Amino acid sequence: MNRISVIGSLNMDLVIQTERMPLAGETISGRDFNLIPGGKGANQAIAAAKAGGSTSMFGCVGDDEFGEVLLNSLKDAGVNTTNVAKTSKVRTGVASIILESSGENRIIIISGANHLVDAAYVDSHWDEIGLSSLILLQHEIPLETCHYIIEKAHASSIPVLLNPAPFHEIPTDILKKVDYLVVNEIELQGIVPAQVSSIEDVIRAGKEINQMGVKQVLITLGGDGAVLVSNEEIIHQPAFTVDAVDTTAAGDTFVGYFATAIINGLGLKQALVNSCGAAALAVTKVGAQSSIPCNEDTQSFVQKYTTEGVR
Repeated sequence: MNRISVIGSLNMDLVIQTERMPLAGETISGRDFNLIPGGKGANQAIAAAKAGGSTSMFGCVGDDEFGEVLLNSLKDAGVNTTNVAKTSKVRTGVASIILESSGENRIIIISGANHLVDAAYVDSHWDEIGLSSLILLQHEIPLETCHYIIEKAHASSIPVLLNPAPFHEIPTDILKKVDYLVVNEIELQGIVPAQVSSIEDVIRAGKEINQMGVKQVLITLGGDGAVLVSNEEIIHQPAFTVDAVDTTAAGDTFVGYFATAIINGLGLKQALVNSCGAAALAVTKVGAQSSIPCNEDTQSFVQKYTTEGVR
């Protein structure tokens, strides 16, 4: 069976909803507060599983109440958590999220147990990781661990999808060993420092990354959809029009759905349609994992808009 291995972060999201951000030194009243399971790694694992992919999570949580909630959230979505380690050394990672009424958010992350996902952890679980059809990585575990995994995966001919968020510079010798790179406009400009103000600019930057050795470059553009740039083809998938409530997990939903589409043998065009549709549904609900749609809802949504000719 094709299997996706997500090696990444698990965080508890502390979500404060407010009309607007307070100014420096200002105190305002918020509208609501929730504890919601998150972390880019865990979010992407749940998205991949909800899209219908056989998904395993690799990472670390604290031996505390947050860690248990995060593991249960993954299990409920159908993600295999056998290889998620527990530690009593540090607490589970957390993310403090301030969500404005406009749907925009501001996030501060405390790594906690995520920082313990190191080369030794990877080596101790490589027998399982090595069975992967695709490995998903982000930048919420130590960068040196990400680079180590990419090197090992490349040596074992295992495809890697990297979502370099939060963005940190990626050495060229590491980047060229990535099979699928998923970035937003800001991350794109971190790799190719150039003005990006149009779809044409995005395509040119994507082509530069192709020349660095990355086979498939996907750029998510929010309200402008997403663009896939490869040496063989360029695909622009327009966004689906929805009323955005919270953009927190839109990118993670896109990545998880795209990963599942790829290992299930769907074409790149359909993979983009599914991913953009799922991401659009995700922004209509508050929270990270709680907003990720199931495949049935995504397919119904995509079919409706395809049939009606609406984007």
